[in-house]
Amino acid sequence: MNFPDKLRFSIIQIACYLALPVVNLCIFIGSYKNTVSQFFFILFAFYFGYKTDCYLDLQNHYASIVYFLDSTLAELFSNPELKRLGTEPFHIIFKYIVFNINDSSRFFAGCSAAIYATMFILYIRQYRQFYLQKLSTLQFLALCGMFFTVEYYWYLGLRYWTGAFFFMIFYSKYIFTNSRKYLYISFLSVLFHIAHLAVVFAVILNSLLGKKNTIRYILVVISFIYRSISTSFLLLIGQIPYLNKFIKQSYLNPDMIASIQVNRSDYMREYGNIIYQSRTDILFICCMLVLFSIWKHNEKVNYKYNKFYSFILTFLIIANIGYSDITYFERTYKFVTLLGFSYLFAVLGMPENKSTSNRIITVILFIAILFAIATTVVQQREYLFDPLIWFGNFFI
Repeated sequence: MNFPDKLRFSIIQIACYLALPVVNLCIFIGSYKNTVSQFFFILFAFYFGYKTDCYLDLQNHYASIVYFLDSTLAELFSNPELKRLGTEPFHIIFKYIVFNINDSSRFFAGCSAAIYATMFILYIRQYRQFYLQKLSTLQFLALCGMFFTVEYYWYLGLRYWTGAFFFMIFYSKYIFTNSRKYLYISFLSVLFHIAHLAVVFAVILNSLLGKKNTIRYILVVISFIYRSISTSFLLLIGQIPYLNKFIKQSYLNPDMIASIQVNRSDYMREYGNIIYQSRTDILFICCMLVLFSIWKHNEKVNYKYNKFYSFILTFLIIANIGYSDITYFERTYKFVTLLGFSYLFAVLGMPENKSTSNRIITVILFIAILFAIATTVVQQREYLFDPLIWFGNFFI
């Protein structure tokens, strides 16, 4: 697209954004490869957050506005009440900037959604060399896996998934350029959420294991066995020097863990929404099925991005170790699945794999992606179907 075409396209997008912002989303879906559309998708994310206002965890983050009134940044970092929501610098600096511009809850929600969408788009853009090409059906479904594995509404948590996409931006750069500086930059994801120490540890362990995939497979099997043992992940971390200081001491109390962590996890798994809980399992299994199908077609499938594949195995081990903590496990397992689809999309983009075609595998993956979208919509149907979001604008 030349400059005049980009200008006309941008003017159309601006008009749509002012009159009926949802049209921007529709245009993005139809032309997701276009940089202008990606930019307006981020603007739509701001509109979406603005219209839905603060909700769930985001409401808790917005409630901390009281600590930002007439406070310096240094005072905020030393405020123990504020750090209850997280000791990481990201949320404090983010809220400091946003609240100094506008203290409206809607503006805060809009900015949270926009920064999340920005990280997501920058992550997707690392794969431009693949999605700018003509995509096969299987490639397109793998790309959909990258889009829909993590539900759109996790901007409400503010920290974890924004940091996860930050990690993916630079880890993907590292995979495609083999420049270790990007790997080190990816470690800064811990500034978004301290839970990303898990992914940093996975990177280090992956490096130590080198090319010994046989050992990784053995450890994966052991980790699945460990999942069946009722052992608290927090107690395990609490026994490791230097890491235990990141966990509140009260969380290391065995009685509290039994009542809050283990019992809650068991209860949620037994009585929670089984259909929704199966979502990540289905996506991960289908992703692995496609990879196995490609491997049967081309045994050398892993020669180019072998570090990517080995890291997925290593991170899966780390995820399984934390199975007793449902919050940790669901996040990390979903993160592993996101890595899986990213790797799959890169592998399918290799010339020798472009001819890979398996109708059964394609249909299975198609159903899995539809299931992922449907469960996301149903899970958040209460506010997602608000007509003001889809038929309104900033003026009404």
